[in-house]
Amino acid sequence: LLHTYQSETKKIERKMEEATDDVILNIYQLEPDDETIQQHSAAVGFFTRILTPMGMGAYHTSLTVRSHTYSFGAGAGIVKTQPTHEQTPPGATYHSSIFLGSALNATNANISQIILKLRTYFHGTSYHLLNRNCNHFTETFALCLLHSAQDLCLGKAKLLKKYPGWVNRLAKNGTSFINHGDVCDPLEEAKAAIGAEEIMAKESFENMSSSNSGKKEEKKKKKSGGKKELSEKQKAVLAKLKQSK
Repeated sequence: LLHTYQSETKKIERKMEEATDDVILNIYQLEPDDETIQQHSAAVGFFTRILTPMGMGAYHTSLTVRSHTYSFGAGAGIVKTQPTHEQTPPGATYHSSIFLGSALNATNANISQIILKLRTYFHGTSYHLLNRNCNHFTETFALCLLHSAQDLCLGKAKLLKKYPGWVNRLAKNGTSFINHGDVCDPLEEAKAAIGAEEIMAKESFENMSSSNSGKKEEKKKKKSGGKKELSEKQKAVLAKLKQSK
């Protein structure tokens, strides 16, 4: 089993360096240092120290797609790097990489547009150990890449089954005890970042315009009695026949 796991991990690592549509979650195990904890409230530090030994470990994640790795951190905000040059928090130890799925329409231009919109929510000063951390970012970004605008807008999109729940369990349990206000909602923020409502409105308008155009054409045919117009050549032949009578 260990050999199989290591083999699969190596395959994923090779994919990370290729410009493919594969969406790969990179997981690092970490122990929050005193400096990190001091950046937040004493209550946050308390739950970090209490819950971690209970099996709710602290993890850092990043997301790789089309030969680039994206991560989110305090101060820096969203960072884009080459997979081999990824910057990880102090004391982070590589844990594993998980293939989440193949991105839909993952052109570099589309990815850049999504990241630009995600920066509205994930900027350097918005980072919070419990409410808005690196794991919230990778889950939201993955939802943007793996769900269609229609599914996100109509509420058909669900949280990703392949995204491991234990990665952000520490933060979610901490948030349930402490109300710190603005907590990240991955589905809603993915919906906004991908511009789902705008895309659906545009498609609806185009379908309506196409439908109206078809109705006008149908009315025009009915008015003409469904008869086809004669070509210039046919009109000339008909004129000659009338003259010969």
